[in-house]
Amino acid sequence: MVRFKSGAESKVFKVDLHCHTSDFSACARSSLEEVLEVAFSKLDTLFITEHHVIYPHEQINFVLSKYSGLFGILSVIPAQEVTVYEGGDVLIYGVDFDIPARISLKNLREIVLSYNYDERDVVAIWAHPYRFGAPLVEYVELMDFIDAIEVLNGNCTDYENALAIELAERMGKPMVAGSDAHRAKDVARLYNLSYVPIHNVGDLKLALKSGKIRPCCLERIVNGSKN
Repeated sequence: MVRFKSGAESKVFKVDLHCHTSDFSACARSSLEEVLEVAFSKLDTLFITEHHVIYPHEQINFVLSKYSGLFGILSVIPAQEVTVYEGGDVLIYGVDFDIPARISLKNLREIVLSYNYDERDVVAIWAHPYRFGAPLVEYVELMDFIDAIEVLNGNCTDYENALAIELAERMGKPMVAGSDAHRAKDVARLYNLSYVPIHNVGDLKLALKSGKIRPCCLERIVNGSKN
């Protein structure tokens, strides 16, 4: 992660927690460089969540170096989206190795809990829980390790997002948003407002625990899509 400064930081920070690039995700259509050209004008923090791959820090730093002095602050942090054997996806932040596809939910849970036990910064977010038939909802008793639920996803319908909001309320979990961008033009179509700066996974974890981060546009989904 690299930050470039130009001027004072704002009091509210825009954070996109879910984004892919064509460099490491076959389903994406835009490179990291194309993604950052959009992100610099819209966000303060961007998490790159490739499928089962942590985008190499040195490559992120190389691309960011091209923009040094041209834009304001942007923190770019690699993470990964993990598809589990039972179906469904979990966004994992802070684990320092590539988690294999189709890992069992039980084994993924053990990885996250082991990081917590060792007091290492790790965050797990249940991504778009009602896409593809809500496969993980029946395993909700194993989802105690998650730190938040992605209740607003840029590729979900308002109805699917509304169901995710209800799930988060039932489980008592923090709510977050993610653009789930696969093309540069979709970066930050949904994002979060954080009342503390987020420059690393530890900052994200503290923001979630303290309730200082929330999804944008939440009221529109709650009021417009439950009926």
